[in-house]
Amino acid sequence: AVREVLAAAPSAGRERDAFCAFLLAWHKQWPSAFARAFGVDGSGIAERAAAKLSDPNRYLKLRRIAVENLSEVL
Repeated sequence: AVREVLAAAPSAGRERDAFCAFLLAWHKQWPSAFARAFGVDGSGIAERAAAKLSDPNRYLKLRRIAVENLSEVL
C-alpha cells in the first residue's frame, strides 16, 4: 500500500510531503523497525519518499512532528 501511495502521489503538495516526512523520520530514527515493517523494499521506499519531497524547510518541520508522534508508538 505504501508503494502504491508513493507512486500515485502528486508531484507537489502538503499531504504528500507529510507522508514522505513520516516515512523518512521512521526510517532514520528507527531503522530496525522500518526494516521489519517493509523488509527488503525498505530502502527503496525511503529513496522514493526522499525523491518526492519538494520543500526542505517543510520537510524538517514535518519530520520533527513525525518523530514526536512515532516515539509514542514505536
